[in-house]
Amino acid sequence: MAKKFEWHRLHKYEENLDNKCYEETWEIVTENYGVDEVEQLTEEMISEIETFQSTVNEFSPYHYALQRIINDWHDNIE
Repeated sequence: MAKKFEWHRLHKYEENLDNKCYEETWEIVTENYGVDEVEQLTEEMISEIETFQSTVNEFSPYHYALQRIINDWHDNIE
């Protein structure tokens, strides 16, 4: 009898994937806009990021990474 498929600590793999996608996404944003901190983004830049995000599959980890950047910006300007 075959052993039942298991994936121990899947949440750790997911967390690592989320972090990697966020780091890659932040790198693209900083290169594109020439900023170092999320607070340096303007409302117009965030609007452009939101527009781009709407073209990304909502289940993509990069969609989530873009949303984290948007949320970080909103948290830091309020």
